[in-house]
Amino acid sequence: MTKKALVLIPCCKRKNASSKDGDFVTPIAGLEDRREELKKLVMSTHELASKPENILGILGDKGNAVMACHLYTGWFYGVTGHLLEEIATTNRFPQISILIVSAFYGLVRLNEGIKIYELEMSSRLYGRGTVYSFWRKAELWRYLNLYVDENDIEYIWSLLPSSMPRFPYHQVFSEFWKGAPRTGLKCFHVRIPGAGSNTGYMRATWLRKVLEEEPDFLLGKNLSNPGQSWIEDCVFPP
Repeated sequence: MTKKALVLIPCCKRKNASSKDGDFVTPIAGLEDRREELKKLVMSTHELASKPENILGILGDKGNAVMACHLYTGWFYGVTGHLLEEIATTNRFPQISILIVSAFYGLVRLNEGIKIYELEMSSRLYGRGTVYSFWRKAELWRYLNLYVDENDIEYIWSLLPSSMPRFPYHQVFSEFWKGAPRTGLKCFHVRIPGAGSNTGYMRATWLRKVLEEEPDFLLGKNLSNPGQSWIEDCVFPP
């Protein structure tokens, strides 16, 4: 069986909703209902409902849907954007999938159409705790599990931030990580020791170099030899 890998990448605060795209793919099955639930909670939370980005985007009827790989414009996407677009629109890396983890949308395909928003996992919802708590209760990890099963994924690479309480994007899948070893999945959390506030940028640089120089690394090639110059600062715990 052909090996397949999945890379999980973070969303970002900086977004551009001016471009118009078409031919979007559908969301992962079941996530649209969860997004509608969260939308209602955002609308009920004055601080979030009054944000211009939410009014123009997820809470409005006129906002443009943009291909996910084009919406985000932060450091991570500045480094990897051209490769993400290739993965979304061509067959250059047929064995590698990438999903964006978003505070509002949950899990997003690169070529899925989404609208602008302003929301973080740490954002508080009126009467319901944080957005992070919402996705934990909604069992976002099960949708990840569904995607992995349907696409025969064997290797999973998390490039997600994991700092509590503001950026618990890796932790929102804690139940998945706990159960993965029993299924034979090989899961890795890419960490950059000592990078500090540059961690996101360094993770993006790591991903770009892997995709450009040795994409088969994501499929298990040379995993036992992580001493190559461009990954020496990364730690890959199972």
